Amino acid sequence: MEDHVIMIYVFAAPSEGSIPMNSGEEFYVIETDQGDGWTRVRRRANSEEGFVPTTYIRCSAYSAV
Repeated sequence: MEDHVIMIYVFAAPSEGSIPMNSGEEFYVIETDQGDGWTRVRRRANSEEGFVPTTYIRCSAYSAV
């Protein structure tokens, strides 16, 4: 089961490899923060992948049905 996260801030994705996000958007964690402040995620809506600032996300535990 992949970790599910919710974005708590807007992020414009100014650099290559990052993806833009809106507050409240939901993502799956692909790779956890390795100490550099970035988490690799996959967008639930369209499977787009990229890096987002770790401090901009909140983990959300839920039960998959």
